[in-house]
Amino acid sequence: MLEAADQQLVVPNGLANVEGNSSMADPFNSTSFRFQQVFDASQFAFLGSGTARIDQISFRIDGASTSDVILFFGDGSVTLSTTQKKPDSLSPVFADNRGLDAVTVFNNALSFGGLRQPSTAPYDFHATLGGTTPFYYSPSQGNLLIEIAGVAGQPFLPGALDAQFDTGDSLSRVFATSNLAPSGTADSLGLVTEFDIAVIPEPATLAIITLGMSAIFGAWFLKGPSTPLPISNKPSRNHIIERLYRRTYMKTRISHLWLIFCGSASLLQAADQVVVPNGLANIEGNSSLSEPFNWASFRFQQVFDASQFAFPLRHNALVGGADGDEAQETGFVGGDVDGAACDL
Repeated sequence: MLEAADQQLVVPNGLANVEGNSSMADPFNSTSFRFQQVFDASQFAFLGSGTARIDQISFRIDGASTSDVILFFGDGSVTLSTTQKKPDSLSPVFADNRGLDAVTVFNNALSFGGLRQPSTAPYDFHATLGGTTPFYYSPSQGNLLIEIAGVAGQPFLPGALDAQFDTGDSLSRVFATSNLAPSGTADSLGLVTEFDIAVIPEPATLAIITLGMSAIFGAWFLKGPSTPLPISNKPSRNHIIERLYRRTYMKTRISHLWLIFCGSASLLQAADQVVVPNGLANIEGNSSLSEPFNWASFRFQQVFDASQFAFPLRHNALVGGADGDEAQETGFVGGDVDGAACDL
């Protein structure tokens, strides 16, 4: 099975370990907001004509921060799309910028910020927006647009996020201090952003193998039987014998090709979803979980018993970029009996 490869990408590309030249506090210190930012497709040039699944989006606090920054919104949404709008060319009208392939990847409470660390800026990225619905981005189709809206804002620890301001660079934004605003203010400022992405391999290798197998077995099919026909001492029967022999030969060849087709089709596996615990797909859990997600920062592990994946799994399963049961620091793994029901 062709698996996705996890990696992180910082946009603008040159700022992974370099502080941006500006900062952004508005509109995240407001009680509600609407925000769009465009990322130039050139920042994803390593994908070529390929595709990446965007799993998580992270920002970092500004290097000039003198304290922790915690900006919380009781509800919000994150929408990703491909847009033909370029940096510094976004329309002040939000709807004009959104692409036709828009997907709302997250719908829940939002928090921005991070902990100030006793180290030299830039600070670490803080995992801000983890998508619950996948979005697949191909830079060959256009630029990437992120739209974030938040309500019920509570700036527990006001502050600013790291940003870059350059006319003609790879970022720009439109923002308003109301989540219901149809339009806002456009400028060249943009948040320095880290994407956790899973590169989806192109099926070129599989296509070449399939084509080669088809050519080989097509020639084999058309070649005809290599075993000599049984010849009767009565010439009148030879025609009948040849017809029966070739009919049997054709049936055998067709059955072989059908097996080859079925085997090749099994390589292309369909994605599926499984809810753990298995019985709670349409049933409410018997408890709830608020801590540690209401804390300023947290670390969390949850374990899933292998029996929950007991359906016919003939190959390794890809779960958010992890292979099989492998645990990730950024994933939900580990143990507590009061676990959350999860849709994987």
